[in-house]
Amino acid sequence: MKVVLVHVVIGSLMLLEVGKQQDYPSAEGYTLSNEFIFAMPRPQNSLPHVIITTSSSLPIVTTLAIPGMGITVTKHITKYSPADIVLPDDVRFEKDGKQNKTVIVTSSGSVSVYAFDNEYCCGDGLQVLPSSQLGTRYYIANYTPYPRSSPPNLVISALTSNTSVYIKTKTGPEQSAVLSRFESYRFTGNFIGSDNYDLSGTLVESNYPIAVISSGKTVVPEVGGSSHSGLADQMPPVVLTVGGKISFLYPF
Repeated sequence: MKVVLVHVVIGSLMLLEVGKQQDYPSAEGYTLSNEFIFAMPRPQNSLPHVIITTSSSLPIVTTLAIPGMGITVTKHITKYSPADIVLPDDVRFEKDGKQNKTVIVTSSGSVSVYAFDNEYCCGDGLQVLPSSQLGTRYYIANYTPYPRSSPPNLVISALTSNTSVYIKTKTGPEQSAVLSRFESYRFTGNFIGSDNYDLSGTLVESNYPIAVISSGKTVVPEVGGSSHSGLADQMPPVVLTVGGKISFLYPF
């Protein structure tokens, strides 16, 4: 896996840059919201789940919708009764390109959203970032794929119509796409002639905020290891600070 600057502190959010570290306001406002968009990026053999939680004792109405598939699910939740919504298998992306499989979660109050796949020996989940925290510039972090296995991929989801997306990998060709509102695009790191399809370091830019999820169906989590599993995570946007240093806003 390529090196990524991440410093985890429970209950807070850190602003990271080379040679500098400072506190950032509470992570609570970074992961709680009333609107989220994302997509399930990789094929697995079990049904994906979306968990929606809140700290409110009063009922909150939350709705999960996949407009491109005609799916709408509404739940009433409290801190004592979260929602566990099982999605159909075909919500995942089975091929590259544009598809209308974006998941939208809205609610009448602040909630947190977690999405996961689980199956024997191969599963992972991710904390979904609120729409308000999405950005227009990302550098991708990814794990090294298991040799000769399925290469990792990115799934990019748009909040706004006419969203132009630009993808520049380290060694592969540049790609671009124009997405409609709530449309998603999958890109796979299929570098011809190599067993290493690692997408770490790929630049993703857009003219409007986007959600970017990086995943791999079969990757090697530890350096020099041989065990492998499926992993996925939503990428935090990149902030360019004074002097051109790169910062990541990363919640825990």
